[in-house]
Amino acid sequence: MMAVPSATLRRLTAGLMLAALPAMLHATRPETEAIPGTARGEVGPAGAPVTMIAFTDFQCPFSSRLFFTLRSLEEKYPAQVHVILKQTPLDIHPDAPLAHRAAIAAGMQGRYNAMAELLYANQNHIDAPAIDGYAAQLHLDRKRFHRDLDSPSVAAAVKTDMEEGRGFGITVTPTLYVNGRIFTGVQTESSLADVIGKAIADAPALARARMPDAEEAVAIDPKLVAEMQTAPAPAQGSASAPLTIVEFTDFQCPYCRAAVSPMEQLMQQRGQQVRWVFRSFPLDFHQDSELANEAALAAGEQGKFWPMHDLLFANQSALKQGNLRDYAQRLGLNMQQFDAALQTHKFAAAIAADRVLGQRVGVSGTPTFVIDGKVVDGVRSLPELLQLADAHQKAPMSVAATSEVATEVAPGPVLQTGRTVAGTESAPLTLTWYSDVRSPLAARQAALVQSLIARYGKKLRVVYTAFPVAAHPDAELGAAALIAAAGQERFWPMFNLLASRRDTLDRTAVLQAAGTLQLQQDTFASALNAASAAVQADAAEATRRGILGAPVMFLNKQRVDGLQREEFYVAIADKELKGLPVSQAGLYPASPASGSVR
Repeated sequence: MMAVPSATLRRLTAGLMLAALPAMLHATRPETEAIPGTARGEVGPAGAPVTMIAFTDFQCPFSSRLFFTLRSLEEKYPAQVHVILKQTPLDIHPDAPLAHRAAIAAGMQGRYNAMAELLYANQNHIDAPAIDGYAAQLHLDRKRFHRDLDSPSVAAAVKTDMEEGRGFGITVTPTLYVNGRIFTGVQTESSLADVIGKAIADAPALARARMPDAEEAVAIDPKLVAEMQTAPAPAQGSASAPLTIVEFTDFQCPYCRAAVSPMEQLMQQRGQQVRWVFRSFPLDFHQDSELANEAALAAGEQGKFWPMHDLLFANQSALKQGNLRDYAQRLGLNMQQFDAALQTHKFAAAIAADRVLGQRVGVSGTPTFVIDGKVVDGVRSLPELLQLADAHQKAPMSVAATSEVATEVAPGPVLQTGRTVAGTESAPLTLTWYSDVRSPLAARQAALVQSLIARYGKKLRVVYTAFPVAAHPDAELGAAALIAAAGQERFWPMFNLLASRRDTLDRTAVLQAAGTLQLQQDTFASALNAASAAVQADAAEATRRGILGAPVMFLNKQRVDGLQREEFYVAIADKELKGLPVSQAGLYPASPASGSVR
């Protein structure tokens, strides 16, 4: 997945305002001490074939179970697994923020995991006196521990992880990403060991099994593709290479770091066939990424972009200005020239231009690639990239040969798939909703759709179309249960019930849910059996329309990926009702929105 797992953030801003934003951010951003990843629970080699990113909460009992499971897996796979823990204290757990700060403060003395074990083992006792006792039990320097516990740097580290979690749409703990594939709730050691084994065999990425073909990915204007490929930017490979891959990336994004290795291996093995173009796309909730991008471009001015690129990704938890100067000195750069570039934000405008370019393409999260004039998000595996490069060696594709596409996406034969769950065919607005009820975003999706139904009444028709995400093993069963319940006019109660459950569904659980809703059991069971074909038809229709994650919604012909604020959909709907053209630019909310699950 995607960094995310994966589209996570949309923000379209006027060009002039965006160009001025980097300087404003640097003027107001407090400088805090960088805290290394090992002090924040990071374990294992950064180049390991499996990266596991865990969003956890010290007061969450399920997070406790996952933590000890991960500890066991770290011991079994010391060279193959890289674990990154993200501090994600939920609002419902008042003592969790202090516990997370305590773990990092202990981590500053090399004892993060030891403190975490005590905190998770004693979840009912994580107040200040108890934490002080744990620090004594671990023989920490107590004076230093309390200084770090209350330091701005430790507080900022927790806040950064929380903002990142919100940016990726994390609403429940634990949430685990394994090479971009998302898992929520309790996971057994054996099931994760199976996932790790497959990921090692298919290294380095498990985000998706294959590269979308020409009919699956969304194409963009070839003139914009040409601009992305020819506008000045750091690049590897020949400009005449038959395949150009443009990557929009963020130096603080863990998924972007996972994407580096397969791209580097691709260039080593197929360097004559591929050109790799770097585009900056620092996400708003990564406070150090903007300056890190400036440092990379400043190094590029002295012919050292790619060495700096590698250093920045290798040291994602240490990207403060002092760290950047250390890396520049390590590369033997002219420090006077480098410092001047950072102090004057010489490359801020170039970064802003890349971000605007990405927004024109529709980039909503990182990493995002533009390949053959089509947007492909999430980490790509080396076999996928090699297959793509070899295909171009046999049949190169030029940008000029790519046909132009309309800005609107034809709705397709939605009446042959999906089912109406609100409104009638005569309604002027049709909301075609591609959804996975096992997604952690499902409950929020339902609340949004029901709010729109209440707002527009008979003017709105809602067509539910199943899109079972491959990362959720019970997604197809959940979708079939919804279709079966819809046959007895109980779609919404079933959706709300399944969306609220965090366990893995089986047929018995689904039949019990039907009983809870007082559905006619024999009719429901028969419909459940027959619904499998309908789910597959829905998924095929989604693939035809280039849908790779959920939720995706179409308001008439206007496509919206991910979960946005209600005002976003209202703006589109109101213009549709007035017969006005809908411009995507300017509609996206001004603050981060939750992304789609991949």
